[in-house]
Amino acid sequence: MLLPRTERLPEGPDWAYELKLDGYRALAFKSYGAAHLRSRNNKSFDSKYPAIVQALAALLSASQLSIEHPDDARAALREYQDGADFADSLIAAANSRAGCEYTATFDRRAARRSGFRLIK
Repeated sequence: MLLPRTERLPEGPDWAYELKLDGYRALAFKSYGAAHLRSRNNKSFDSKYPAIVQALAALLSASQLSIEHPDDARAALREYQDGADFADSLIAAANSRAGCEYTATFDRRAARRSGFRLIK
C-alpha cells in the first residue's frame, strides 16, 4: 500500500510507526528451495543484493525458524506470485481466521480483492 506524504506523523497511544531510512522495501521468500528478494512492484533484487539473498537462504533453511500460521503465509505467497500484494493477502488471511467478516482499507487496490472493503 502506498501512503501519501505528510508533514506530521499521527500522534497518540493508538499509533505506531517506523521510519523508512533506506531506499527500498523488499519481500524475502523461499521458492523451490531458493531464497529471493522482490520489490513491491515484483522486480527481482536477487542480482542487486546477492549477499542479502545468500544470508536469507541460510536463515530460511534454519531449523530454528518458525513461521506463525504457515498455511496463511504460503497462500499469501501464491497470491503474491499471481500479482497480489503479499501483506494484503496475509492480513486478509489473519483477519478471516480471527472471524472478521471483512478488512476495512483505504487502499483501493486491496479493496478490489475478496475479504476487503474500501473506506470512503
